[in-house]
Amino acid sequence: MQQDFTPATSDASRDGSALQREVRPLAPMRAVRLTLKLEADDRRELAWALRNMADQVEREQLTVGVSGGPHSGAIYELLTDPTQTHERYFREVQEYLRAVKAA
Repeated sequence: MQQDFTPATSDASRDGSALQREVRPLAPMRAVRLTLKLEADDRRELAWALRNMADQVEREQLTVGVSGGPHSGAIYELLTDPTQTHERYFREVQEYLRAVKAA
């Protein structure tokens, strides 16, 4: 997935007045990304919830959702890009860093 590094601008605010604000391009993403907000009653329960979630990731049973129990709760999103490779990721990182530096 090639990303466009041209800075985006916004031309309207909530009140209708004009805005010109540059938005940083999105950084490249590896083949798998987990966004997680996990809360627990203590460190032991947190570690248990993380191990359980790791098992679900490994079994491909985790996608997007909310889970909870008596001692922990989580909001999560697992994104995958099967077309992303290690080499392409680092090529995209270099392109991204050049674009950010030039901006």
